[in-house]
Amino acid sequence: AMGRSRSGSGRGGSRDASGSRDRKRSKDRDREKDRERDRDRDRDRDRDRGRDRERSRRRRRSGSGSRSRSRDERRDPSPAYSVEDLWRRLEHLGTWKGLGKKDRQRPNLSGAEREDLRALERKMEKRLIAGYRSSCIRTALAILERGYWIKKEHLEQMLSQSVQRPGVNQICMSLKLVQISPLAQIGMEPFLRGLGVLVQRNAPVQLVRMWLNLGMPRQSKALRELPHDYDEEERNLAAQELEDALGVITDDEEDEKGASRRTIYITGCKARPELNGRYERSDDITAYQRPVYEKIVEKKIPRDKGKGKGGGKGGHNALELKMLLMPHMLTEEEQMQQEILVVHYRKDASMPGRSGWWISRNTCSGEGLAWNARETRGPPAGGWFVIRDRGRLPDPIRIVDPDKVSNENNGARRKDALRALQQLNANSLKARLVTHDACEAAAEYFGHFCMLMHLEHMEELRQIKRRTQRLPDGELARLGWTLDGLPCTAVFGRREPKKVTMIGWEDTGSEMGALCLPPATNFDRLKFKRGDSVTISESRQQVRRGEQLEKIGEGFIADLRPSRGREEAQLVIRLRGCWPDDAMSRRWRIDKGANSTLYERQLQAMLNLVTKERPRVSELLITAKVGLADSWSKQWRQGGPTEEDKRAAARAAEKAAALAEKEQADRAAAKLARLNPGGTDSDKLDRALAEVKTLTHLNQSQRDAVRSALRQTCTIIQGPPGTGKTHVSVQIMKMWSKTLDLSPLLATSDSNVAVDNIAMGLRAEGVKAVRVGR
Repeated sequence: AMGRSRSGSGRGGSRDASGSRDRKRSKDRDREKDRERDRDRDRDRDRDRGRDRERSRRRRRSGSGSRSRSRDERRDPSPAYSVEDLWRRLEHLGTWKGLGKKDRQRPNLSGAEREDLRALERKMEKRLIAGYRSSCIRTALAILERGYWIKKEHLEQMLSQSVQRPGVNQICMSLKLVQISPLAQIGMEPFLRGLGVLVQRNAPVQLVRMWLNLGMPRQSKALRELPHDYDEEERNLAAQELEDALGVITDDEEDEKGASRRTIYITGCKARPELNGRYERSDDITAYQRPVYEKIVEKKIPRDKGKGKGGGKGGHNALELKMLLMPHMLTEEEQMQQEILVVHYRKDASMPGRSGWWISRNTCSGEGLAWNARETRGPPAGGWFVIRDRGRLPDPIRIVDPDKVSNENNGARRKDALRALQQLNANSLKARLVTHDACEAAAEYFGHFCMLMHLEHMEELRQIKRRTQRLPDGELARLGWTLDGLPCTAVFGRREPKKVTMIGWEDTGSEMGALCLPPATNFDRLKFKRGDSVTISESRQQVRRGEQLEKIGEGFIADLRPSRGREEAQLVIRLRGCWPDDAMSRRWRIDKGANSTLYERQLQAMLNLVTKERPRVSELLITAKVGLADSWSKQWRQGGPTEEDKRAAARAAEKAAALAEKEQADRAAAKLARLNPGGTDSDKLDRALAEVKTLTHLNQSQRDAVRSALRQTCTIIQGPPGTGKTHVSVQIMKMWSKTLDLSPLLATSDSNVAVDNIAMGLRAEGVKAVRVGR
């Protein structure tokens, strides 16, 4: 018993000794963690002290005094930088081997490194909400330089923000961030939202083509900056549009400086040139704790003032009577009238769309001439919209420092815009779209055909612009492309904006207007038909001096009514937006426009194809490989395929023939095509297959085609002209309708003649067919 007691006490002593060693090691680990935590805290405190000292130096340098800063003013201005510095950093990141190396460690980060990364991401979110594009770009560079990738949602918001206002540098830098990030992917919604903004605001064609490269399939050729068949005049015009859209790279910093400027200078306004010039800060007036700038201009009083709808009512003073009865006796001073243009901030809680910076006439509550939605301390440097006839038109207005006006060089601005565009590599932007189900085939299909539809739309706009610029107005009217000097007789049928619209497309509602046609109008010569898209602008007979011809909007022809008895011929147009209040007292010009309605409907159908549940036929469409982008267009413009194209086609045909048998069994599209379509009764299908043998007026290959169309999901029938493809199509639809009792059925073609032949063939076979379309 004593031996057992001694041995037990020995084991207990060893356990106590090992426990004390474990406790000592645990205390050592805790002390080391405390020391590490203290080091991190000291480092953070030193960094905060440095920031406080830098903030104090900036405050003393700016001379802000002891005045407490408002909540909007607490943001520290960003350090000085240049466009070249940002491009140099982007170029370095494109070749840096450490790019994204630490991103795998993001979930396991701790200590100061995790806090720094979180601080940068929080800063990014605040800048995105505030709309500071340049600060977002610098914050994204800081994240990339630490070895991490930019979050997908942040990158998508940056792309959407970059196209909201003019700025070639901002758009190109945002695309450059996508280019240097090989794993970056963009969702369908941000892609379409940005594309819609670029289309609606008539962005330069170079930026639109670079944006379309985001959806190009990986195996397709990337789009160049400009189409290859642009002549010298079109290239110069495209360069001028790119220069107008250059914007200001230091938009957020310049906006903060604008609050302390005594003088600002507005330049670049095209829709209202009278807005350009020098504005002085008012010492007596402020608006919502923001400065107000004024400019006094003199304009000549028009001699026909008071005429038109509602004119001539009320009394006249001596000057008005003298102007009406004896205009030739007016002195130079009496012919001039002074008015004040005011740059100010306006806030309207009831209508958020009216809040922002305005350029108004005479007073802060006067007629609005230009608007900017940004809520900065000073007037925004770019992103302005000119107000014309209750519509907002994007305009390349720039607010610059008056000291820099004389140093501005248009040639240098054009070089800067072209240099920013040359920083992009179109091939590195391809294949960036991703669908909600991560289907690569669906993303490639959508990107490819979205690009083709948009190129077709841009080519139509280009042809319209060339025709308008190269033909005189009289020739355009004689050929039926234009109608000018049309009076408006009625405005009716107001439709409010839709609640659900296409992503990126702004729906402003619509309104009908009836225009009276001249008595000698030849309807056969007109290029306008019911349903065609048109552009509506003020008649050239009424354009004010110094102003360009501006369109009030686009629409389509709702009705074309020829004259009947005493009723005059009328053209009823549904305008996107609202007709001006004085529309019935003015005359209008109508030009044949691009079919934007068809373009938007095609895009909406493509979007439904990749965002909603896909049936088998849709799955078959997206599974098959898509082709190259501009190959057919190139052949058409060059008068047929070149020898190089023929050799490439021959090599591709040989390769396809060698791999056809091997890949046929494994090709996904072929598997889907051979599936039984389903939805039919087996007895009816057997009767239909037996009926094929009785079609003696068809040859064997034609009967095989009919049999395949009865049993498979997809059947392709090809052959040279005159081999009976239309006749076989009629037989297939007849058996679908009468033997299998399938309805409804749809036959489509890109040729009106082919559809007419099928419709007549079905009626001859006793099948009820309705011809849809022209």
